[in-house]
Amino acid sequence: MPRFPIHRAFAPFALLPQHPLSLALAKTLDRLLSSQRAQGDLDFLEGRVFGVELRSTPVRLAISVHNGHVVCAHGKKTDASVAAELGGFLALLGQREDPDTLFFRRELMMSGDTDLGLQVKNLLDQVDPATLPGALTRLLALCDRIVQGLEGRPVRRVTV
Repeated sequence: MPRFPIHRAFAPFALLPQHPLSLALAKTLDRLLSSQRAQGDLDFLEGRVFGVELRSTPVRLAISVHNGHVVCAHGKKTDASVAAELGGFLALLGQREDPDTLFFRRELMMSGDTDLGLQVKNLLDQVDPATLPGALTRLLALCDRIVQGLEGRPVRRVTV
């Protein structure tokens, strides 16, 4: 079966402003990391900008921490960023792959301040997928099944 170029599915995102997507990511992380925020575990990101790039698409998100809260940093120069294809990010979120495996297979790329990137990775490793909102886990699982089908891989039920 020929492989569908997933980046074509993201062509409409080139027409959308990226700020709302960064804002949604910031609000979601601020909520998910509330206990870490309360303990000061996000202080390392205060005033720094971390980017997330969805390779082969126009999607570029940026977050920071301001006054202890995760905030949108769209349009600001990133101190560190991580980039992967959609399937790679979904594999991470679904815990089918660990970041180190994807990194060594060159499916996950980090640029900028690698120490900052590793701190973000370690912070996100503390998030228990069971604490994610049900709607978000269902959406991620649906996206994962769609991507698997578009990539020509056998679609299997994925729990996120």
